[in-house]
Amino acid sequence: MKRTYDYDELARQVRHIVKNEKVYRQMNYSREDLAKRLDVPNYIVSKLMKTKMNYSLLDYLNLHRVKYAHSILTAPRVNRHTVEEVSEMAGFTCRMTFYRAYWKFYGYAPGQERKNAQEKAENEAE
Repeated sequence: MKRTYDYDELARQVRHIVKNEKVYRQMNYSREDLAKRLDVPNYIVSKLMKTKMNYSLLDYLNLHRVKYAHSILTAPRVNRHTVEEVSEMAGFTCRMTFYRAYWKFYGYAPGQERKNAQEKAENEAE
């Protein structure tokens, strides 16, 4: 008997796992990891991401990684971490992947984000 899946429920679970459990911060989190967690075959995760989430799993994870990095880069006292440290904290394994993903979602480099945040903080201090 073929098993059926409630894709709406699976999508809800994925959103919860990624956002609340912050699996995006795990550097090598994979489709296989998510499939095990959801107790579904790998191909179901791929189909779910394509049909219900409108992202590949990698893009979805990178979106959350970039948002997390953005929150660090724009936070007060931003100088405590280098951009490379922030990329690692967010779950990226490679600096260039981080830069490409950041540019894809924000339209500029993370270093520019840091510079903008520093300038804003200096202007507010005056």
